[in-house]
Amino acid sequence: MNAPQTPVGAADLGDYAERLRRRWWLVALGVIIGVLAGIAYSALAPPRFEATASVLVRSTAVGTDSTDNSPNDDVNLDTQAQIVQSTDVTTRARDALGTPLSPEELRDHVTVSVPPNSQVMSITFAAPTAAGAADGAQAFAEAYLDERQQEGQESVEAQVQTLDSQLDSLRSDLAAASDANAVLPDSADTAALTADQRSIIVDQISEVRTRLTPLLGAEVSGGRVITPAVTPSSPAAPVLVIDVAAGLVLGLLLGVAVAALVDARDHRPHRRADVVRRTGLPVLAQLEGRQPTLDEAVSHMAAARSVLNLRSRASSVITVQGFEGAGAGAAAPALAMSLALSGHRTVLVLTDGASPTSTMLDVERRTGLRELITEGMAVEDVLVDVVGPHGLRVLPVGIRGGEPQDLLASPGFRQLVDELRLVASRVVVETAAADRSPAALSAALAGDAAVLVATRARTDLRRVKGVRADLEGRGGEVQGVVLVDGNSASVGTATTVERSGDELAHRSRT
Repeated sequence: MNAPQTPVGAADLGDYAERLRRRWWLVALGVIIGVLAGIAYSALAPPRFEATASVLVRSTAVGTDSTDNSPNDDVNLDTQAQIVQSTDVTTRARDALGTPLSPEELRDHVTVSVPPNSQVMSITFAAPTAAGAADGAQAFAEAYLDERQQEGQESVEAQVQTLDSQLDSLRSDLAAASDANAVLPDSADTAALTADQRSIIVDQISEVRTRLTPLLGAEVSGGRVITPAVTPSSPAAPVLVIDVAAGLVLGLLLGVAVAALVDARDHRPHRRADVVRRTGLPVLAQLEGRQPTLDEAVSHMAAARSVLNLRSRASSVITVQGFEGAGAGAAAPALAMSLALSGHRTVLVLTDGASPTSTMLDVERRTGLRELITEGMAVEDVLVDVVGPHGLRVLPVGIRGGEPQDLLASPGFRQLVDELRLVASRVVVETAAADRSPAALSAALAGDAAVLVATRARTDLRRVKGVRADLEGRGGEVQGVVLVDGNSASVGTATTVERSGDELAHRSRT
């Protein structure tokens, strides 16, 4: 039973894991580089010390602006955190530290955090020395409090000035009312009206004085330092454990990214799913092992035989074509034997003089294809019966000079194919690799179906896809791909053909 084929372009987690496993050395190299980079950074990076001062923030509202000097009145700590890093506060801190850094450069050394549900700000300063970190944090805390105190004092002075102006105005109104009373005619109504006006003015003066009294001499405080900055005993960075861990994670991500990139640019098949995903063709069989024996190859090809779609033709011609100079390898004779063992009258046509199949089947140096096409010999006169229970017949390459592949595009080859259909129900044509024989395409078009042979970790699947498109564009049909290992182009010794008779026949039929 055949495994389900993966749709073109589809990939699951197992597929991605397999790709990473295949490129494990790139992932490992990335991890090693990351760890070494972390160690190097920890050893070479300048130390960074951090110190923190905690400030309790209080409201600066006094007198008319506040009825309660509670630290929670009208204070937004998110806003105050921004004020800590403002230009005014940073300039104060720079003057206190006596540093040549600009306010913008000094601001980069400060971070402010606000714990939730509290009125406390944590001001942290980073510096290359422990003392510098403590001095910086303390300077920023005090500069912030000084800035808030100055703003609060200016607010109080503005209130006092406003109230003094109101008092002066009210006193003038009171004097004017008194002067008006002196010049008006005496009467009960006039006296009552003047008394009411003066009473109102006096009440207003009293109210203003009541508001002014707490402002006079008031001390404004925007908060206080509740935890002074302490000189740190060790640097906050670099820390070897953290740097190595960060390097490991970054190296792992780098290794995975590089492995994914390399795999995406690798168009060679490493397993069945690669063929299906990149070409859209099913994998009919896979010949595993560096040098499988012929009966092992036949057993594997039984699966290919069972899925070949020959549309119940009485006679079918199947071409088997390889790539990358490897030819059809062991796939062609194995497929032919498997078809023969299943009960079909089968002929194997050899067209590649460089193929080891002739030696394997002991049909080298015999009259064959060359003579059949060029001299007009009869088919039955050149077919060779291969010893074994399969009843396979072979049409050798021939002994006449010249390259047999050159004959594949001739009208004589097409005529030969028609003649072979009369003597066999299945004809398997082994051709040379496409890169060595462009005429192999003509042989495939002369047949009913083509089977392409790809070598694992060698064949460029873009070429397989291209041959498929070329064949189908010219009316041909590609049934699928046989995936072979690197040395599966050759199989065990020729004696394998004669041995394992009953066992081989049984395995092929099942």
